[in-house]
Amino acid sequence: GKVYLARDQRDDRLVAGDKVPAHHLAADGDRLSRFRREGLAAARLTHPNIALIYETGDSSFGPFIAME
Repeated sequence: GKVYLARDQRDDRLVAGDKVPAHHLAADGDRLSRFRREGLAAARLTHPNIALIYETGDSSFGPFIAME
């Protein structure tokens, strides 16, 4: 995947990274399912050494995990 610096327009904050799988991986159903499960599992965790997950979803660029 790739990590980008982005602005969360809804909450007016910088998102330290949006993780988007490479396009060839997004077409692979098994890898895409694993990516989505990773986002949901990470969103349930709270620990000082783990980045908070703000949102998971799909965009025009593909599936993403927005994190702090």
